[in-house]
Amino acid sequence: MRPGAEQLNFEFAADGLEPARRANLFFAIKPDRAAAARIVEVAHGLARLHALDGRVRRPERLHVSLVGLRAEEGALKELIGIAMALGAAVRWPTFEVGLHAGMTFGGGSRVLRCEHGASLALTGLRDAILATAEDCGLRLRGPSGFAPHVTVANDTAPMPETLLPAPICWRAQELLLLLNRGRGHVALASWPFVQRRGA
Repeated sequence: MRPGAEQLNFEFAADGLEPARRANLFFAIKPDRAAAARIVEVAHGLARLHALDGRVRRPERLHVSLVGLRAEEGALKELIGIAMALGAAVRWPTFEVGLHAGMTFGGGSRVLRCEHGASLALTGLRDAILATAEDCGLRLRGPSGFAPHVTVANDTAPMPETLLPAPICWRAQELLLLLNRGRGHVALASWPFVQRRGA
């Protein structure tokens, strides 16, 4: 573990997915352009079907959060350096992601949830990040629950679970480190996944 690492904190969000309000950084994957366009289309369809009032997120903001990180005040620069080392150390093969149902999480987040196979792959990737974290100087803490999803809007009323007409699928090609900018985020770095033979 790096010297001074005891001054840094690692924190999950309340639901184990979305970065907490205090989180500065998070690891994530993003849908490709075609999948993002389809996600937005389906999100608007769900809004019409269930009379939901939340504004649908722009395609470039869509992502599946894996692990959120935060630093004590004044330590963001150091945390970014450690997170960069952590991301570079993670090795994971490319994999298929499929979203199969819409529902409400937490206090009104409208989400599209990953199907079983994608959830297993994403959980494995998240576990790989966590297993590498302490060696990169991060203290781990937070709830362990994890239900991979893409948040598409925030509504004032809940939505019943609704199966999509067809899964929205794409192939995850890279791990991203994103910096939360309040209303949006910026990608600080990315690391390609290992290509499977024949993929």
